[in-house]
This record gives sequence, structure tokens and C-alpha cells, in this order.
Amino acid sequence: MVLSLGYRPEVFTEAFPDDRCAGVALRYAVEPEPLDTAGAIAFAADSAGISERFIALNGDVLTDLDLVGLCDRHAESGAAATIALTPVDDPSRYGVVPLGSDGRVEAFIEKPDPGTAPSNWINAGYYVLEPDVLELVPRGTKVSVEREVFPELVARRSLFGVQCHAYWIDAGTPAAYLQANLDYLDGRAGSRSRASTRRCRSRKVPRSPGRRWEGVVWSGRTLWSPTRC
Repeated sequence: MVLSLGYRPEVFTEAFPDDRCAGVALRYAVEPEPLDTAGAIAFAADSAGISERFIALNGDVLTDLDLVGLCDRHAESGAAATIALTPVDDPSRYGVVPLGSDGRVEAFIEKPDPGTAPSNWINAGYYVLEPDVLELVPRGTKVSVEREVFPELVARRSLFGVQCHAYWIDAGTPAAYLQANLDYLDGRAGSRSRASTRRCRSRKVPRSPGRRWEGVVWSGRTLWSPTRC
């Protein structure tokens, strides 16, 4: 697992002095300067030597999303990239992702004006990516995955989405972070036993038996990268 870090990396390195968390080995990719979302993913992937399919995760998201199901659907669709989607009441703070009937992403609309979004399904911050996607990211400069990489993949018709009904919260503000802790205490989050909170679906893509994934990379926002299926 690779953590892509920028601001105050010592918080993580001091918290895990043996470079392990819950028995999982950790590696760190510390950005020399802010590289934005795609730049951070590419920097962490390069640091880890990733050359196979991987997963990127936003570090401020708390969810019970079914990663195995997401990976299965990505493999079945033949996509270059697959985004997990989650429904919200107000999508104006997020990237809105309308889908076609085959699960292909038709547009990637980053933070639309209130009342203008064509859908309430938003980017959940969990991506399955083929290594070729990294070729779209110039190195050593700021690059946004939401505003630059994903729109390019939409133009190539190689970006797919999977709608997920799992518990999800963006814990990137103090109020949301507090709510996430309350949700755990109340049992609304953290339970993998409630199948209704874990369902993911993509249009016209059948589910296959679970595959075994080996290797993981985790990045700062978070990037996570399994390597083989």
C-alpha cells in the first residue's frame, strides 16, 4: 500500500513508525510540491513502480463500497478507467457523472452550478485504472484527474461508471468528519454485513465471480493501487 502525501507527511510516518498499518505494509510517496489529483496519482504510481491495473482512492472519503465488485465490473467492461458513483442530494459540490445505457460515462461535469446538474450521481473518489491512463498525465506539473484526464477519457469513450448504494461520506470538512464518527458510533457505517449498503451496479454489465487481487498502492487523496487480478 502506497500513501501519497503532501502536507505534513510526518503525521503519518510518526503514527506508523514500523511502516505497517493493521498488518499491511506501507510505503510513502511524498510530493515535493502540490501536483493536484492526477499529478499525485502519477507521482505515487511512479514511486511504487506500478505497471499493471491499479486502484486510486481519495483519502478523505469514508465508505462501505464493495471494491471487489467495482474491480469485477471494470474488468468486464474493458474500460481504461472506471469510477464508483454515489448519489447525493446536492451535487453542486462534486463531479457529476451522467451514464449511458451501457454504463459508459457521457460527460464529467465538475462542480456544476446549483440546479443545473443532469444527475445526482457523483464521483465517489474511487477509481480502477489501467496503467495506460498514466500516459495522459505530464510529470512534474499540476494535473487534475477530474478536469483534464477524465474528460479526455470521455472523449475516447473509455471511461465507465458504476452506481453504488453503499454508505459514503466526504469527510473533508470538520463538520463532515464529526458526522462520520457519529455514523460509526451509530452503526450506520463500517458494517460489511449489510448487503444493501454494498450494492454496486453498472448498466448491462453482468457480475462475474469474484477475482483475487494482489498488491496495493494507496495515495494521499487517496490513491490506492492493486496490481493484478
